[in-house]
Amino acid sequence: MALDSLAGQGLRAEVRVYDVGEDARTWGPVLRKQEIRDIDLFLGPFHRSAIDQLAATARGAHIVCPVPQSNKLILGHPSVSKVLSGRPDQLQHLARYAASTYARENILLIRPDISSEKELQAQMLRALQDALLDRPDRLRDSVLIARPGKKEITDLTRQLDPLRENILMVPSEDVEFVSGLITKLIPLQGKYRIKVFGLAAWNSMEVIEPGDLDKLHVHVPVATFVDYEDPRVQHFVRAFRERFTADAGPYAFLGFDIAYFYGTALMQEGRDFEERFNLISTQPLHMGFRLKRMGQENGFGNESSVVLEYRDLGLHRVR
Repeated sequence: MALDSLAGQGLRAEVRVYDVGEDARTWGPVLRKQEIRDIDLFLGPFHRSAIDQLAATARGAHIVCPVPQSNKLILGHPSVSKVLSGRPDQLQHLARYAASTYARENILLIRPDISSEKELQAQMLRALQDALLDRPDRLRDSVLIARPGKKEITDLTRQLDPLRENILMVPSEDVEFVSGLITKLIPLQGKYRIKVFGLAAWNSMEVIEPGDLDKLHVHVPVATFVDYEDPRVQHFVRAFRERFTADAGPYAFLGFDIAYFYGTALMQEGRDFEERFNLISTQPLHMGFRLKRMGQENGFGNESSVVLEYRDLGLHRVR
């Protein structure tokens, strides 16, 4: 469907489909074919070992990994893209969103004494500081830091501002701490205006009541999100069902957005499009593209994520 749309805009391409299976016994013979060396763009394969082999063979092509993988995938592979953001990318994106939207408000970084999350907290602090530097309207030059415990939040409470919105950045996946913090913040919401920014892992913490997440306007970053109230999504679902007599699942949205973005890049910028990713602009259905080279000898990671807000007992994409 993406390629048909691009063909209507002028894309002329020979498209080949290869079944590379689930193990090296299947993908090995396929990826060793001579014709592989002449291809400009690969969407897939999914497996890291297969991508390693393909990158060594098809050195003139760009390879897109369309499924979750570690950032190690792109190390030493300058022409490989990993398009689904991981936790570090999502954290960066959330920090940029918070700084750009709430620079004038009281932004607090929550840093409990949890040894396993020290690096996560440091990443959030660096991301917030960097993002705020680009905001001349920022309330202050540095982020306030609160150090609440699992049993009391006095250090946090005394830094809340009764006149401004309080934006609490909570880079934690510790279920005990997160659930306790949410419980303790609920009674404060009447006296202060509070918005809490957490992580994607919160979506699966069953001990937290959805209603409490609503009350605190909890925001979380995710790699992808399908908003079925979006007219473009509704149009895609209808077109997919009409064409394939099936409902569009996660891979349908993933396939469309990725093929459309990289097809546009190839059509617009030619084979060396990867050096001009910043010029490629599309309107994806369920994800974003902010591709950045992760070091001179490495490939590209997607720093873009989708920020969701809990409200009306559901998750909604923020604009």
